[in-house]
Amino acid sequence: MSGDANGDRRNNSTDIDHDNIKYPLVDIGPNLCLDDFRDDLEQVLQSSKLAGVCHLILTTLNEESAKRNLEIIHTFQSRDDVPKMSMTIGCHPGHMASFRGMEYFRQFLLDPETRQHVVAIGETGLDDTKSDFDMQISVFEQHLELASEFNLPLFLHERKSHVLFLDMLKMYIHKLHAGGVVHCFNGSAATLKSYIDLGLYIGITGVITQSRMGKHLREIMHKIPLDRLLIETDCPSLAPNQVTKRTKNIVYYGQGKVRNEPRFLCHVSNALNRLLFPDDLTETDDANYNQIATITTANALRLFQIKV
Repeated sequence: MSGDANGDRRNNSTDIDHDNIKYPLVDIGPNLCLDDFRDDLEQVLQSSKLAGVCHLILTTLNEESAKRNLEIIHTFQSRDDVPKMSMTIGCHPGHMASFRGMEYFRQFLLDPETRQHVVAIGETGLDDTKSDFDMQISVFEQHLELASEFNLPLFLHERKSHVLFLDMLKMYIHKLHAGGVVHCFNGSAATLKSYIDLGLYIGITGVITQSRMGKHLREIMHKIPLDRLLIETDCPSLAPNQVTKRTKNIVYYGQGKVRNEPRFLCHVSNALNRLLFPDDLTETDDANYNQIATITTANALRLFQIKV
């Protein structure tokens, strides 16, 4: 799962047997550990599989969510009516109050029973909209060390801290042989180029479908090499524009917001396919056999060394 300790997985190729993959979508960033999904998680997973999702990489935010993600995987891992699942391990920069050191995460990775489910370190990074920024810097550095030690890719978060975030990545990039992804990207063209130049992948969410918030993102999408593109929901937030009150079995959370789910990942895939492959006529409302689905699934298999 973790690859050759001395190898660089960013350049590996992964072939997909499309005849044996009915639902070729990978959601690299659902937050199913949150209480927003506790009451109907089984239905969420089943509908995701039916909507074209073959694998979910469950995002870990802190120790408690790591335990919850592991519980979810153990509960559903033998079932064929839900997507396959793996997880990240780490502490989100917005959860510094619950951070109790890296020992829990290290032990999680040292234990073969839990390590087998982990495909990335994170969610980790810097967020200057959150408190405890000095602590975030220290914790991010510890995550970079952990990714280097266990040769795992990084699942990265950055908000309003690009310069320092990039400087820290540059200091470690020679040790980060497994690469990583800047998830939920919504930055500038210059910021995008700096991540691409480091060999990182870019995660795109439902923001790409939003008329106002996604406008600048749509304008720079062509600057992302297709072999660095990944898609995600970041659910329960960031529901695509296509998800409305008329959507079947819609659920609300928070202050009346539409809850995003992995089943809506097809809208991200289809939006990108229309944008980047306007002459592709394979897309329908119910099928995800478009080029973006194929490309992003191959990229996810390569970066995270997962199976579908």
